Amino acid sequence: MPKILLAIPAYNCQIQIERVINGLITNPILLNKLDSIIIIDNRSTDGTVEAALAAIKKNNLTNKAHVVVNMQNYGLGGSHKVALAFAIRNDFDYLAILHGDNQAITEETLLLINESELNPASAAILGSRFMIGSKRIGYSKIRTFGNVTLNLLFTLFSGRVTKDLGSGLNLFKVSELKYPTIACLSNSLSFNIELLLYFYSNKKHIKYVPITWIEEDQISNANTIGIGYSALKILGRWRLGLKPGIHLSNTLYQSNIVDSE
Repeated sequence: MPKILLAIPAYNCQIQIERVINGLITNPILLNKLDSIIIIDNRSTDGTVEAALAAIKKNNLTNKAHVVVNMQNYGLGGSHKVALAFAIRNDFDYLAILHGDNQAITEETLLLINESELNPASAAILGSRFMIGSKRIGYSKIRTFGNVTLNLLFTLFSGRVTKDLGSGLNLFKVSELKYPTIACLSNSLSFNIELLLYFYSNKKHIKYVPITWIEEDQISNANTIGIGYSALKILGRWRLGLKPGIHLSNTLYQSNIVDSE
């Protein structure tokens, strides 16, 4: 059986993180397939860490789940790098990413794991909010139209069918995420877009899986127009054969494990 790490990046998710962790208990099959779980707090200014620790203790997950607190706010991309470094250091085969804001459903992580078992050659199994079978609850029609349009443009100019530029639920084969290349990708929300194009450039096989996406009490950190503009800019540079900008810094992406007593 492949060794699977579930990493949950979280920033100011005090209200939602308990629901995310509770979802692990409601699906024992999923929980059994996960070898370890880390909640990566990106220097939240609310009680995310305390809420996560309390939920872990409440659900008797202290032997499998841990809270990791970044030394700095590294951005979403930076938290992905923290997760990948942890996965490499501990010899995991797969890295599942589930955002801590509960927009994606925890239990549907199992859909991606099952798909990876059917497609072991795939570098990534990506959750899609916009393909047939996907469900969107509380997501505006305008944002749906904008995202579908971006997906079509990426499909047209990359030559690869693109169903989502980056949802909050994805599964990656660790051996396909090569350092230092991945470390050079953006630390921002653009990380997933640059990673997707990295897979395209290297002719990696990826699969999309329809997922459910819920927007209710979450506070989005994304600027929709800004993300769209950045996505087109990144696509344009990639189409011209230009590599993504180098995002390396002196940051060592250091984090501390914080466990409840």
